[in-house]
Amino acid sequence: MGALHLHVGRPVVLNGLKFASYLNGSEGILQQWDAVAERWPVFLLTGPEKGKKKNVKAENLSVLVEEEPVPLAIKDSSELTLVCSAPYAATEVMLKQVGKTKGQDGIAMDTWLKLPGFDETFVRFVANHGQQGHLFYQFLNQHQATIEFSCVRWHSEVIRFEVTDVLVICEVGEAWPFCFLCKKFLMPPGSHRNSKAHKNMQFQITQNSAAYLLSLIHISEPTHPS
Repeated sequence: MGALHLHVGRPVVLNGLKFASYLNGSEGILQQWDAVAERWPVFLLTGPEKGKKKNVKAENLSVLVEEEPVPLAIKDSSELTLVCSAPYAATEVMLKQVGKTKGQDGIAMDTWLKLPGFDETFVRFVANHGQQGHLFYQFLNQHQATIEFSCVRWHSEVIRFEVTDVLVICEVGEAWPFCFLCKKFLMPPGSHRNSKAHKNMQFQITQNSAAYLLSLIHISEPTHPS
């Protein structure tokens, strides 16, 4: 697998390992490239060492989600689907793993949970109190929940997800809330959410305008929040 196919946040599967063959088939998320060791740190989401970080050669990694789109259903718009590039798919897998409880269909509610592989970064699943269902994270709607995000290193306040917000790993390896339809990082959240463009978009969504949503689907790779 060439290096051009690998970048921070990419979901991968380990293969071809000889001295740690028991890890072959384990899935994880790429962290920042270690130029000294010439290895990719991989935070493992599955396998016998789930939850740990392993340094792996590029030749022992295969991209789990290549360029094929991942369909995401839109609530109340049965004819509408969106496609999502790898960074969004990877973080959805991470959120599900972080929130998973012993119950088969449960998620941990009202508890701050550390995002694995990210310093001082936490999420909490809370009741949405009748808020419109999330447009992309359907697993939240199953539990009538939304997400609160905290990373005091970058922002002192808790950020509560709106229905268009997703978690993204940017090019420098930081996880941060991102308004999917407006293509904007919430850095800070008030600056974007108070903008005329975002308010108009939110109004259109409450009217459930499938045509309006389709007009906004031109997905590009997010860059570092600025």
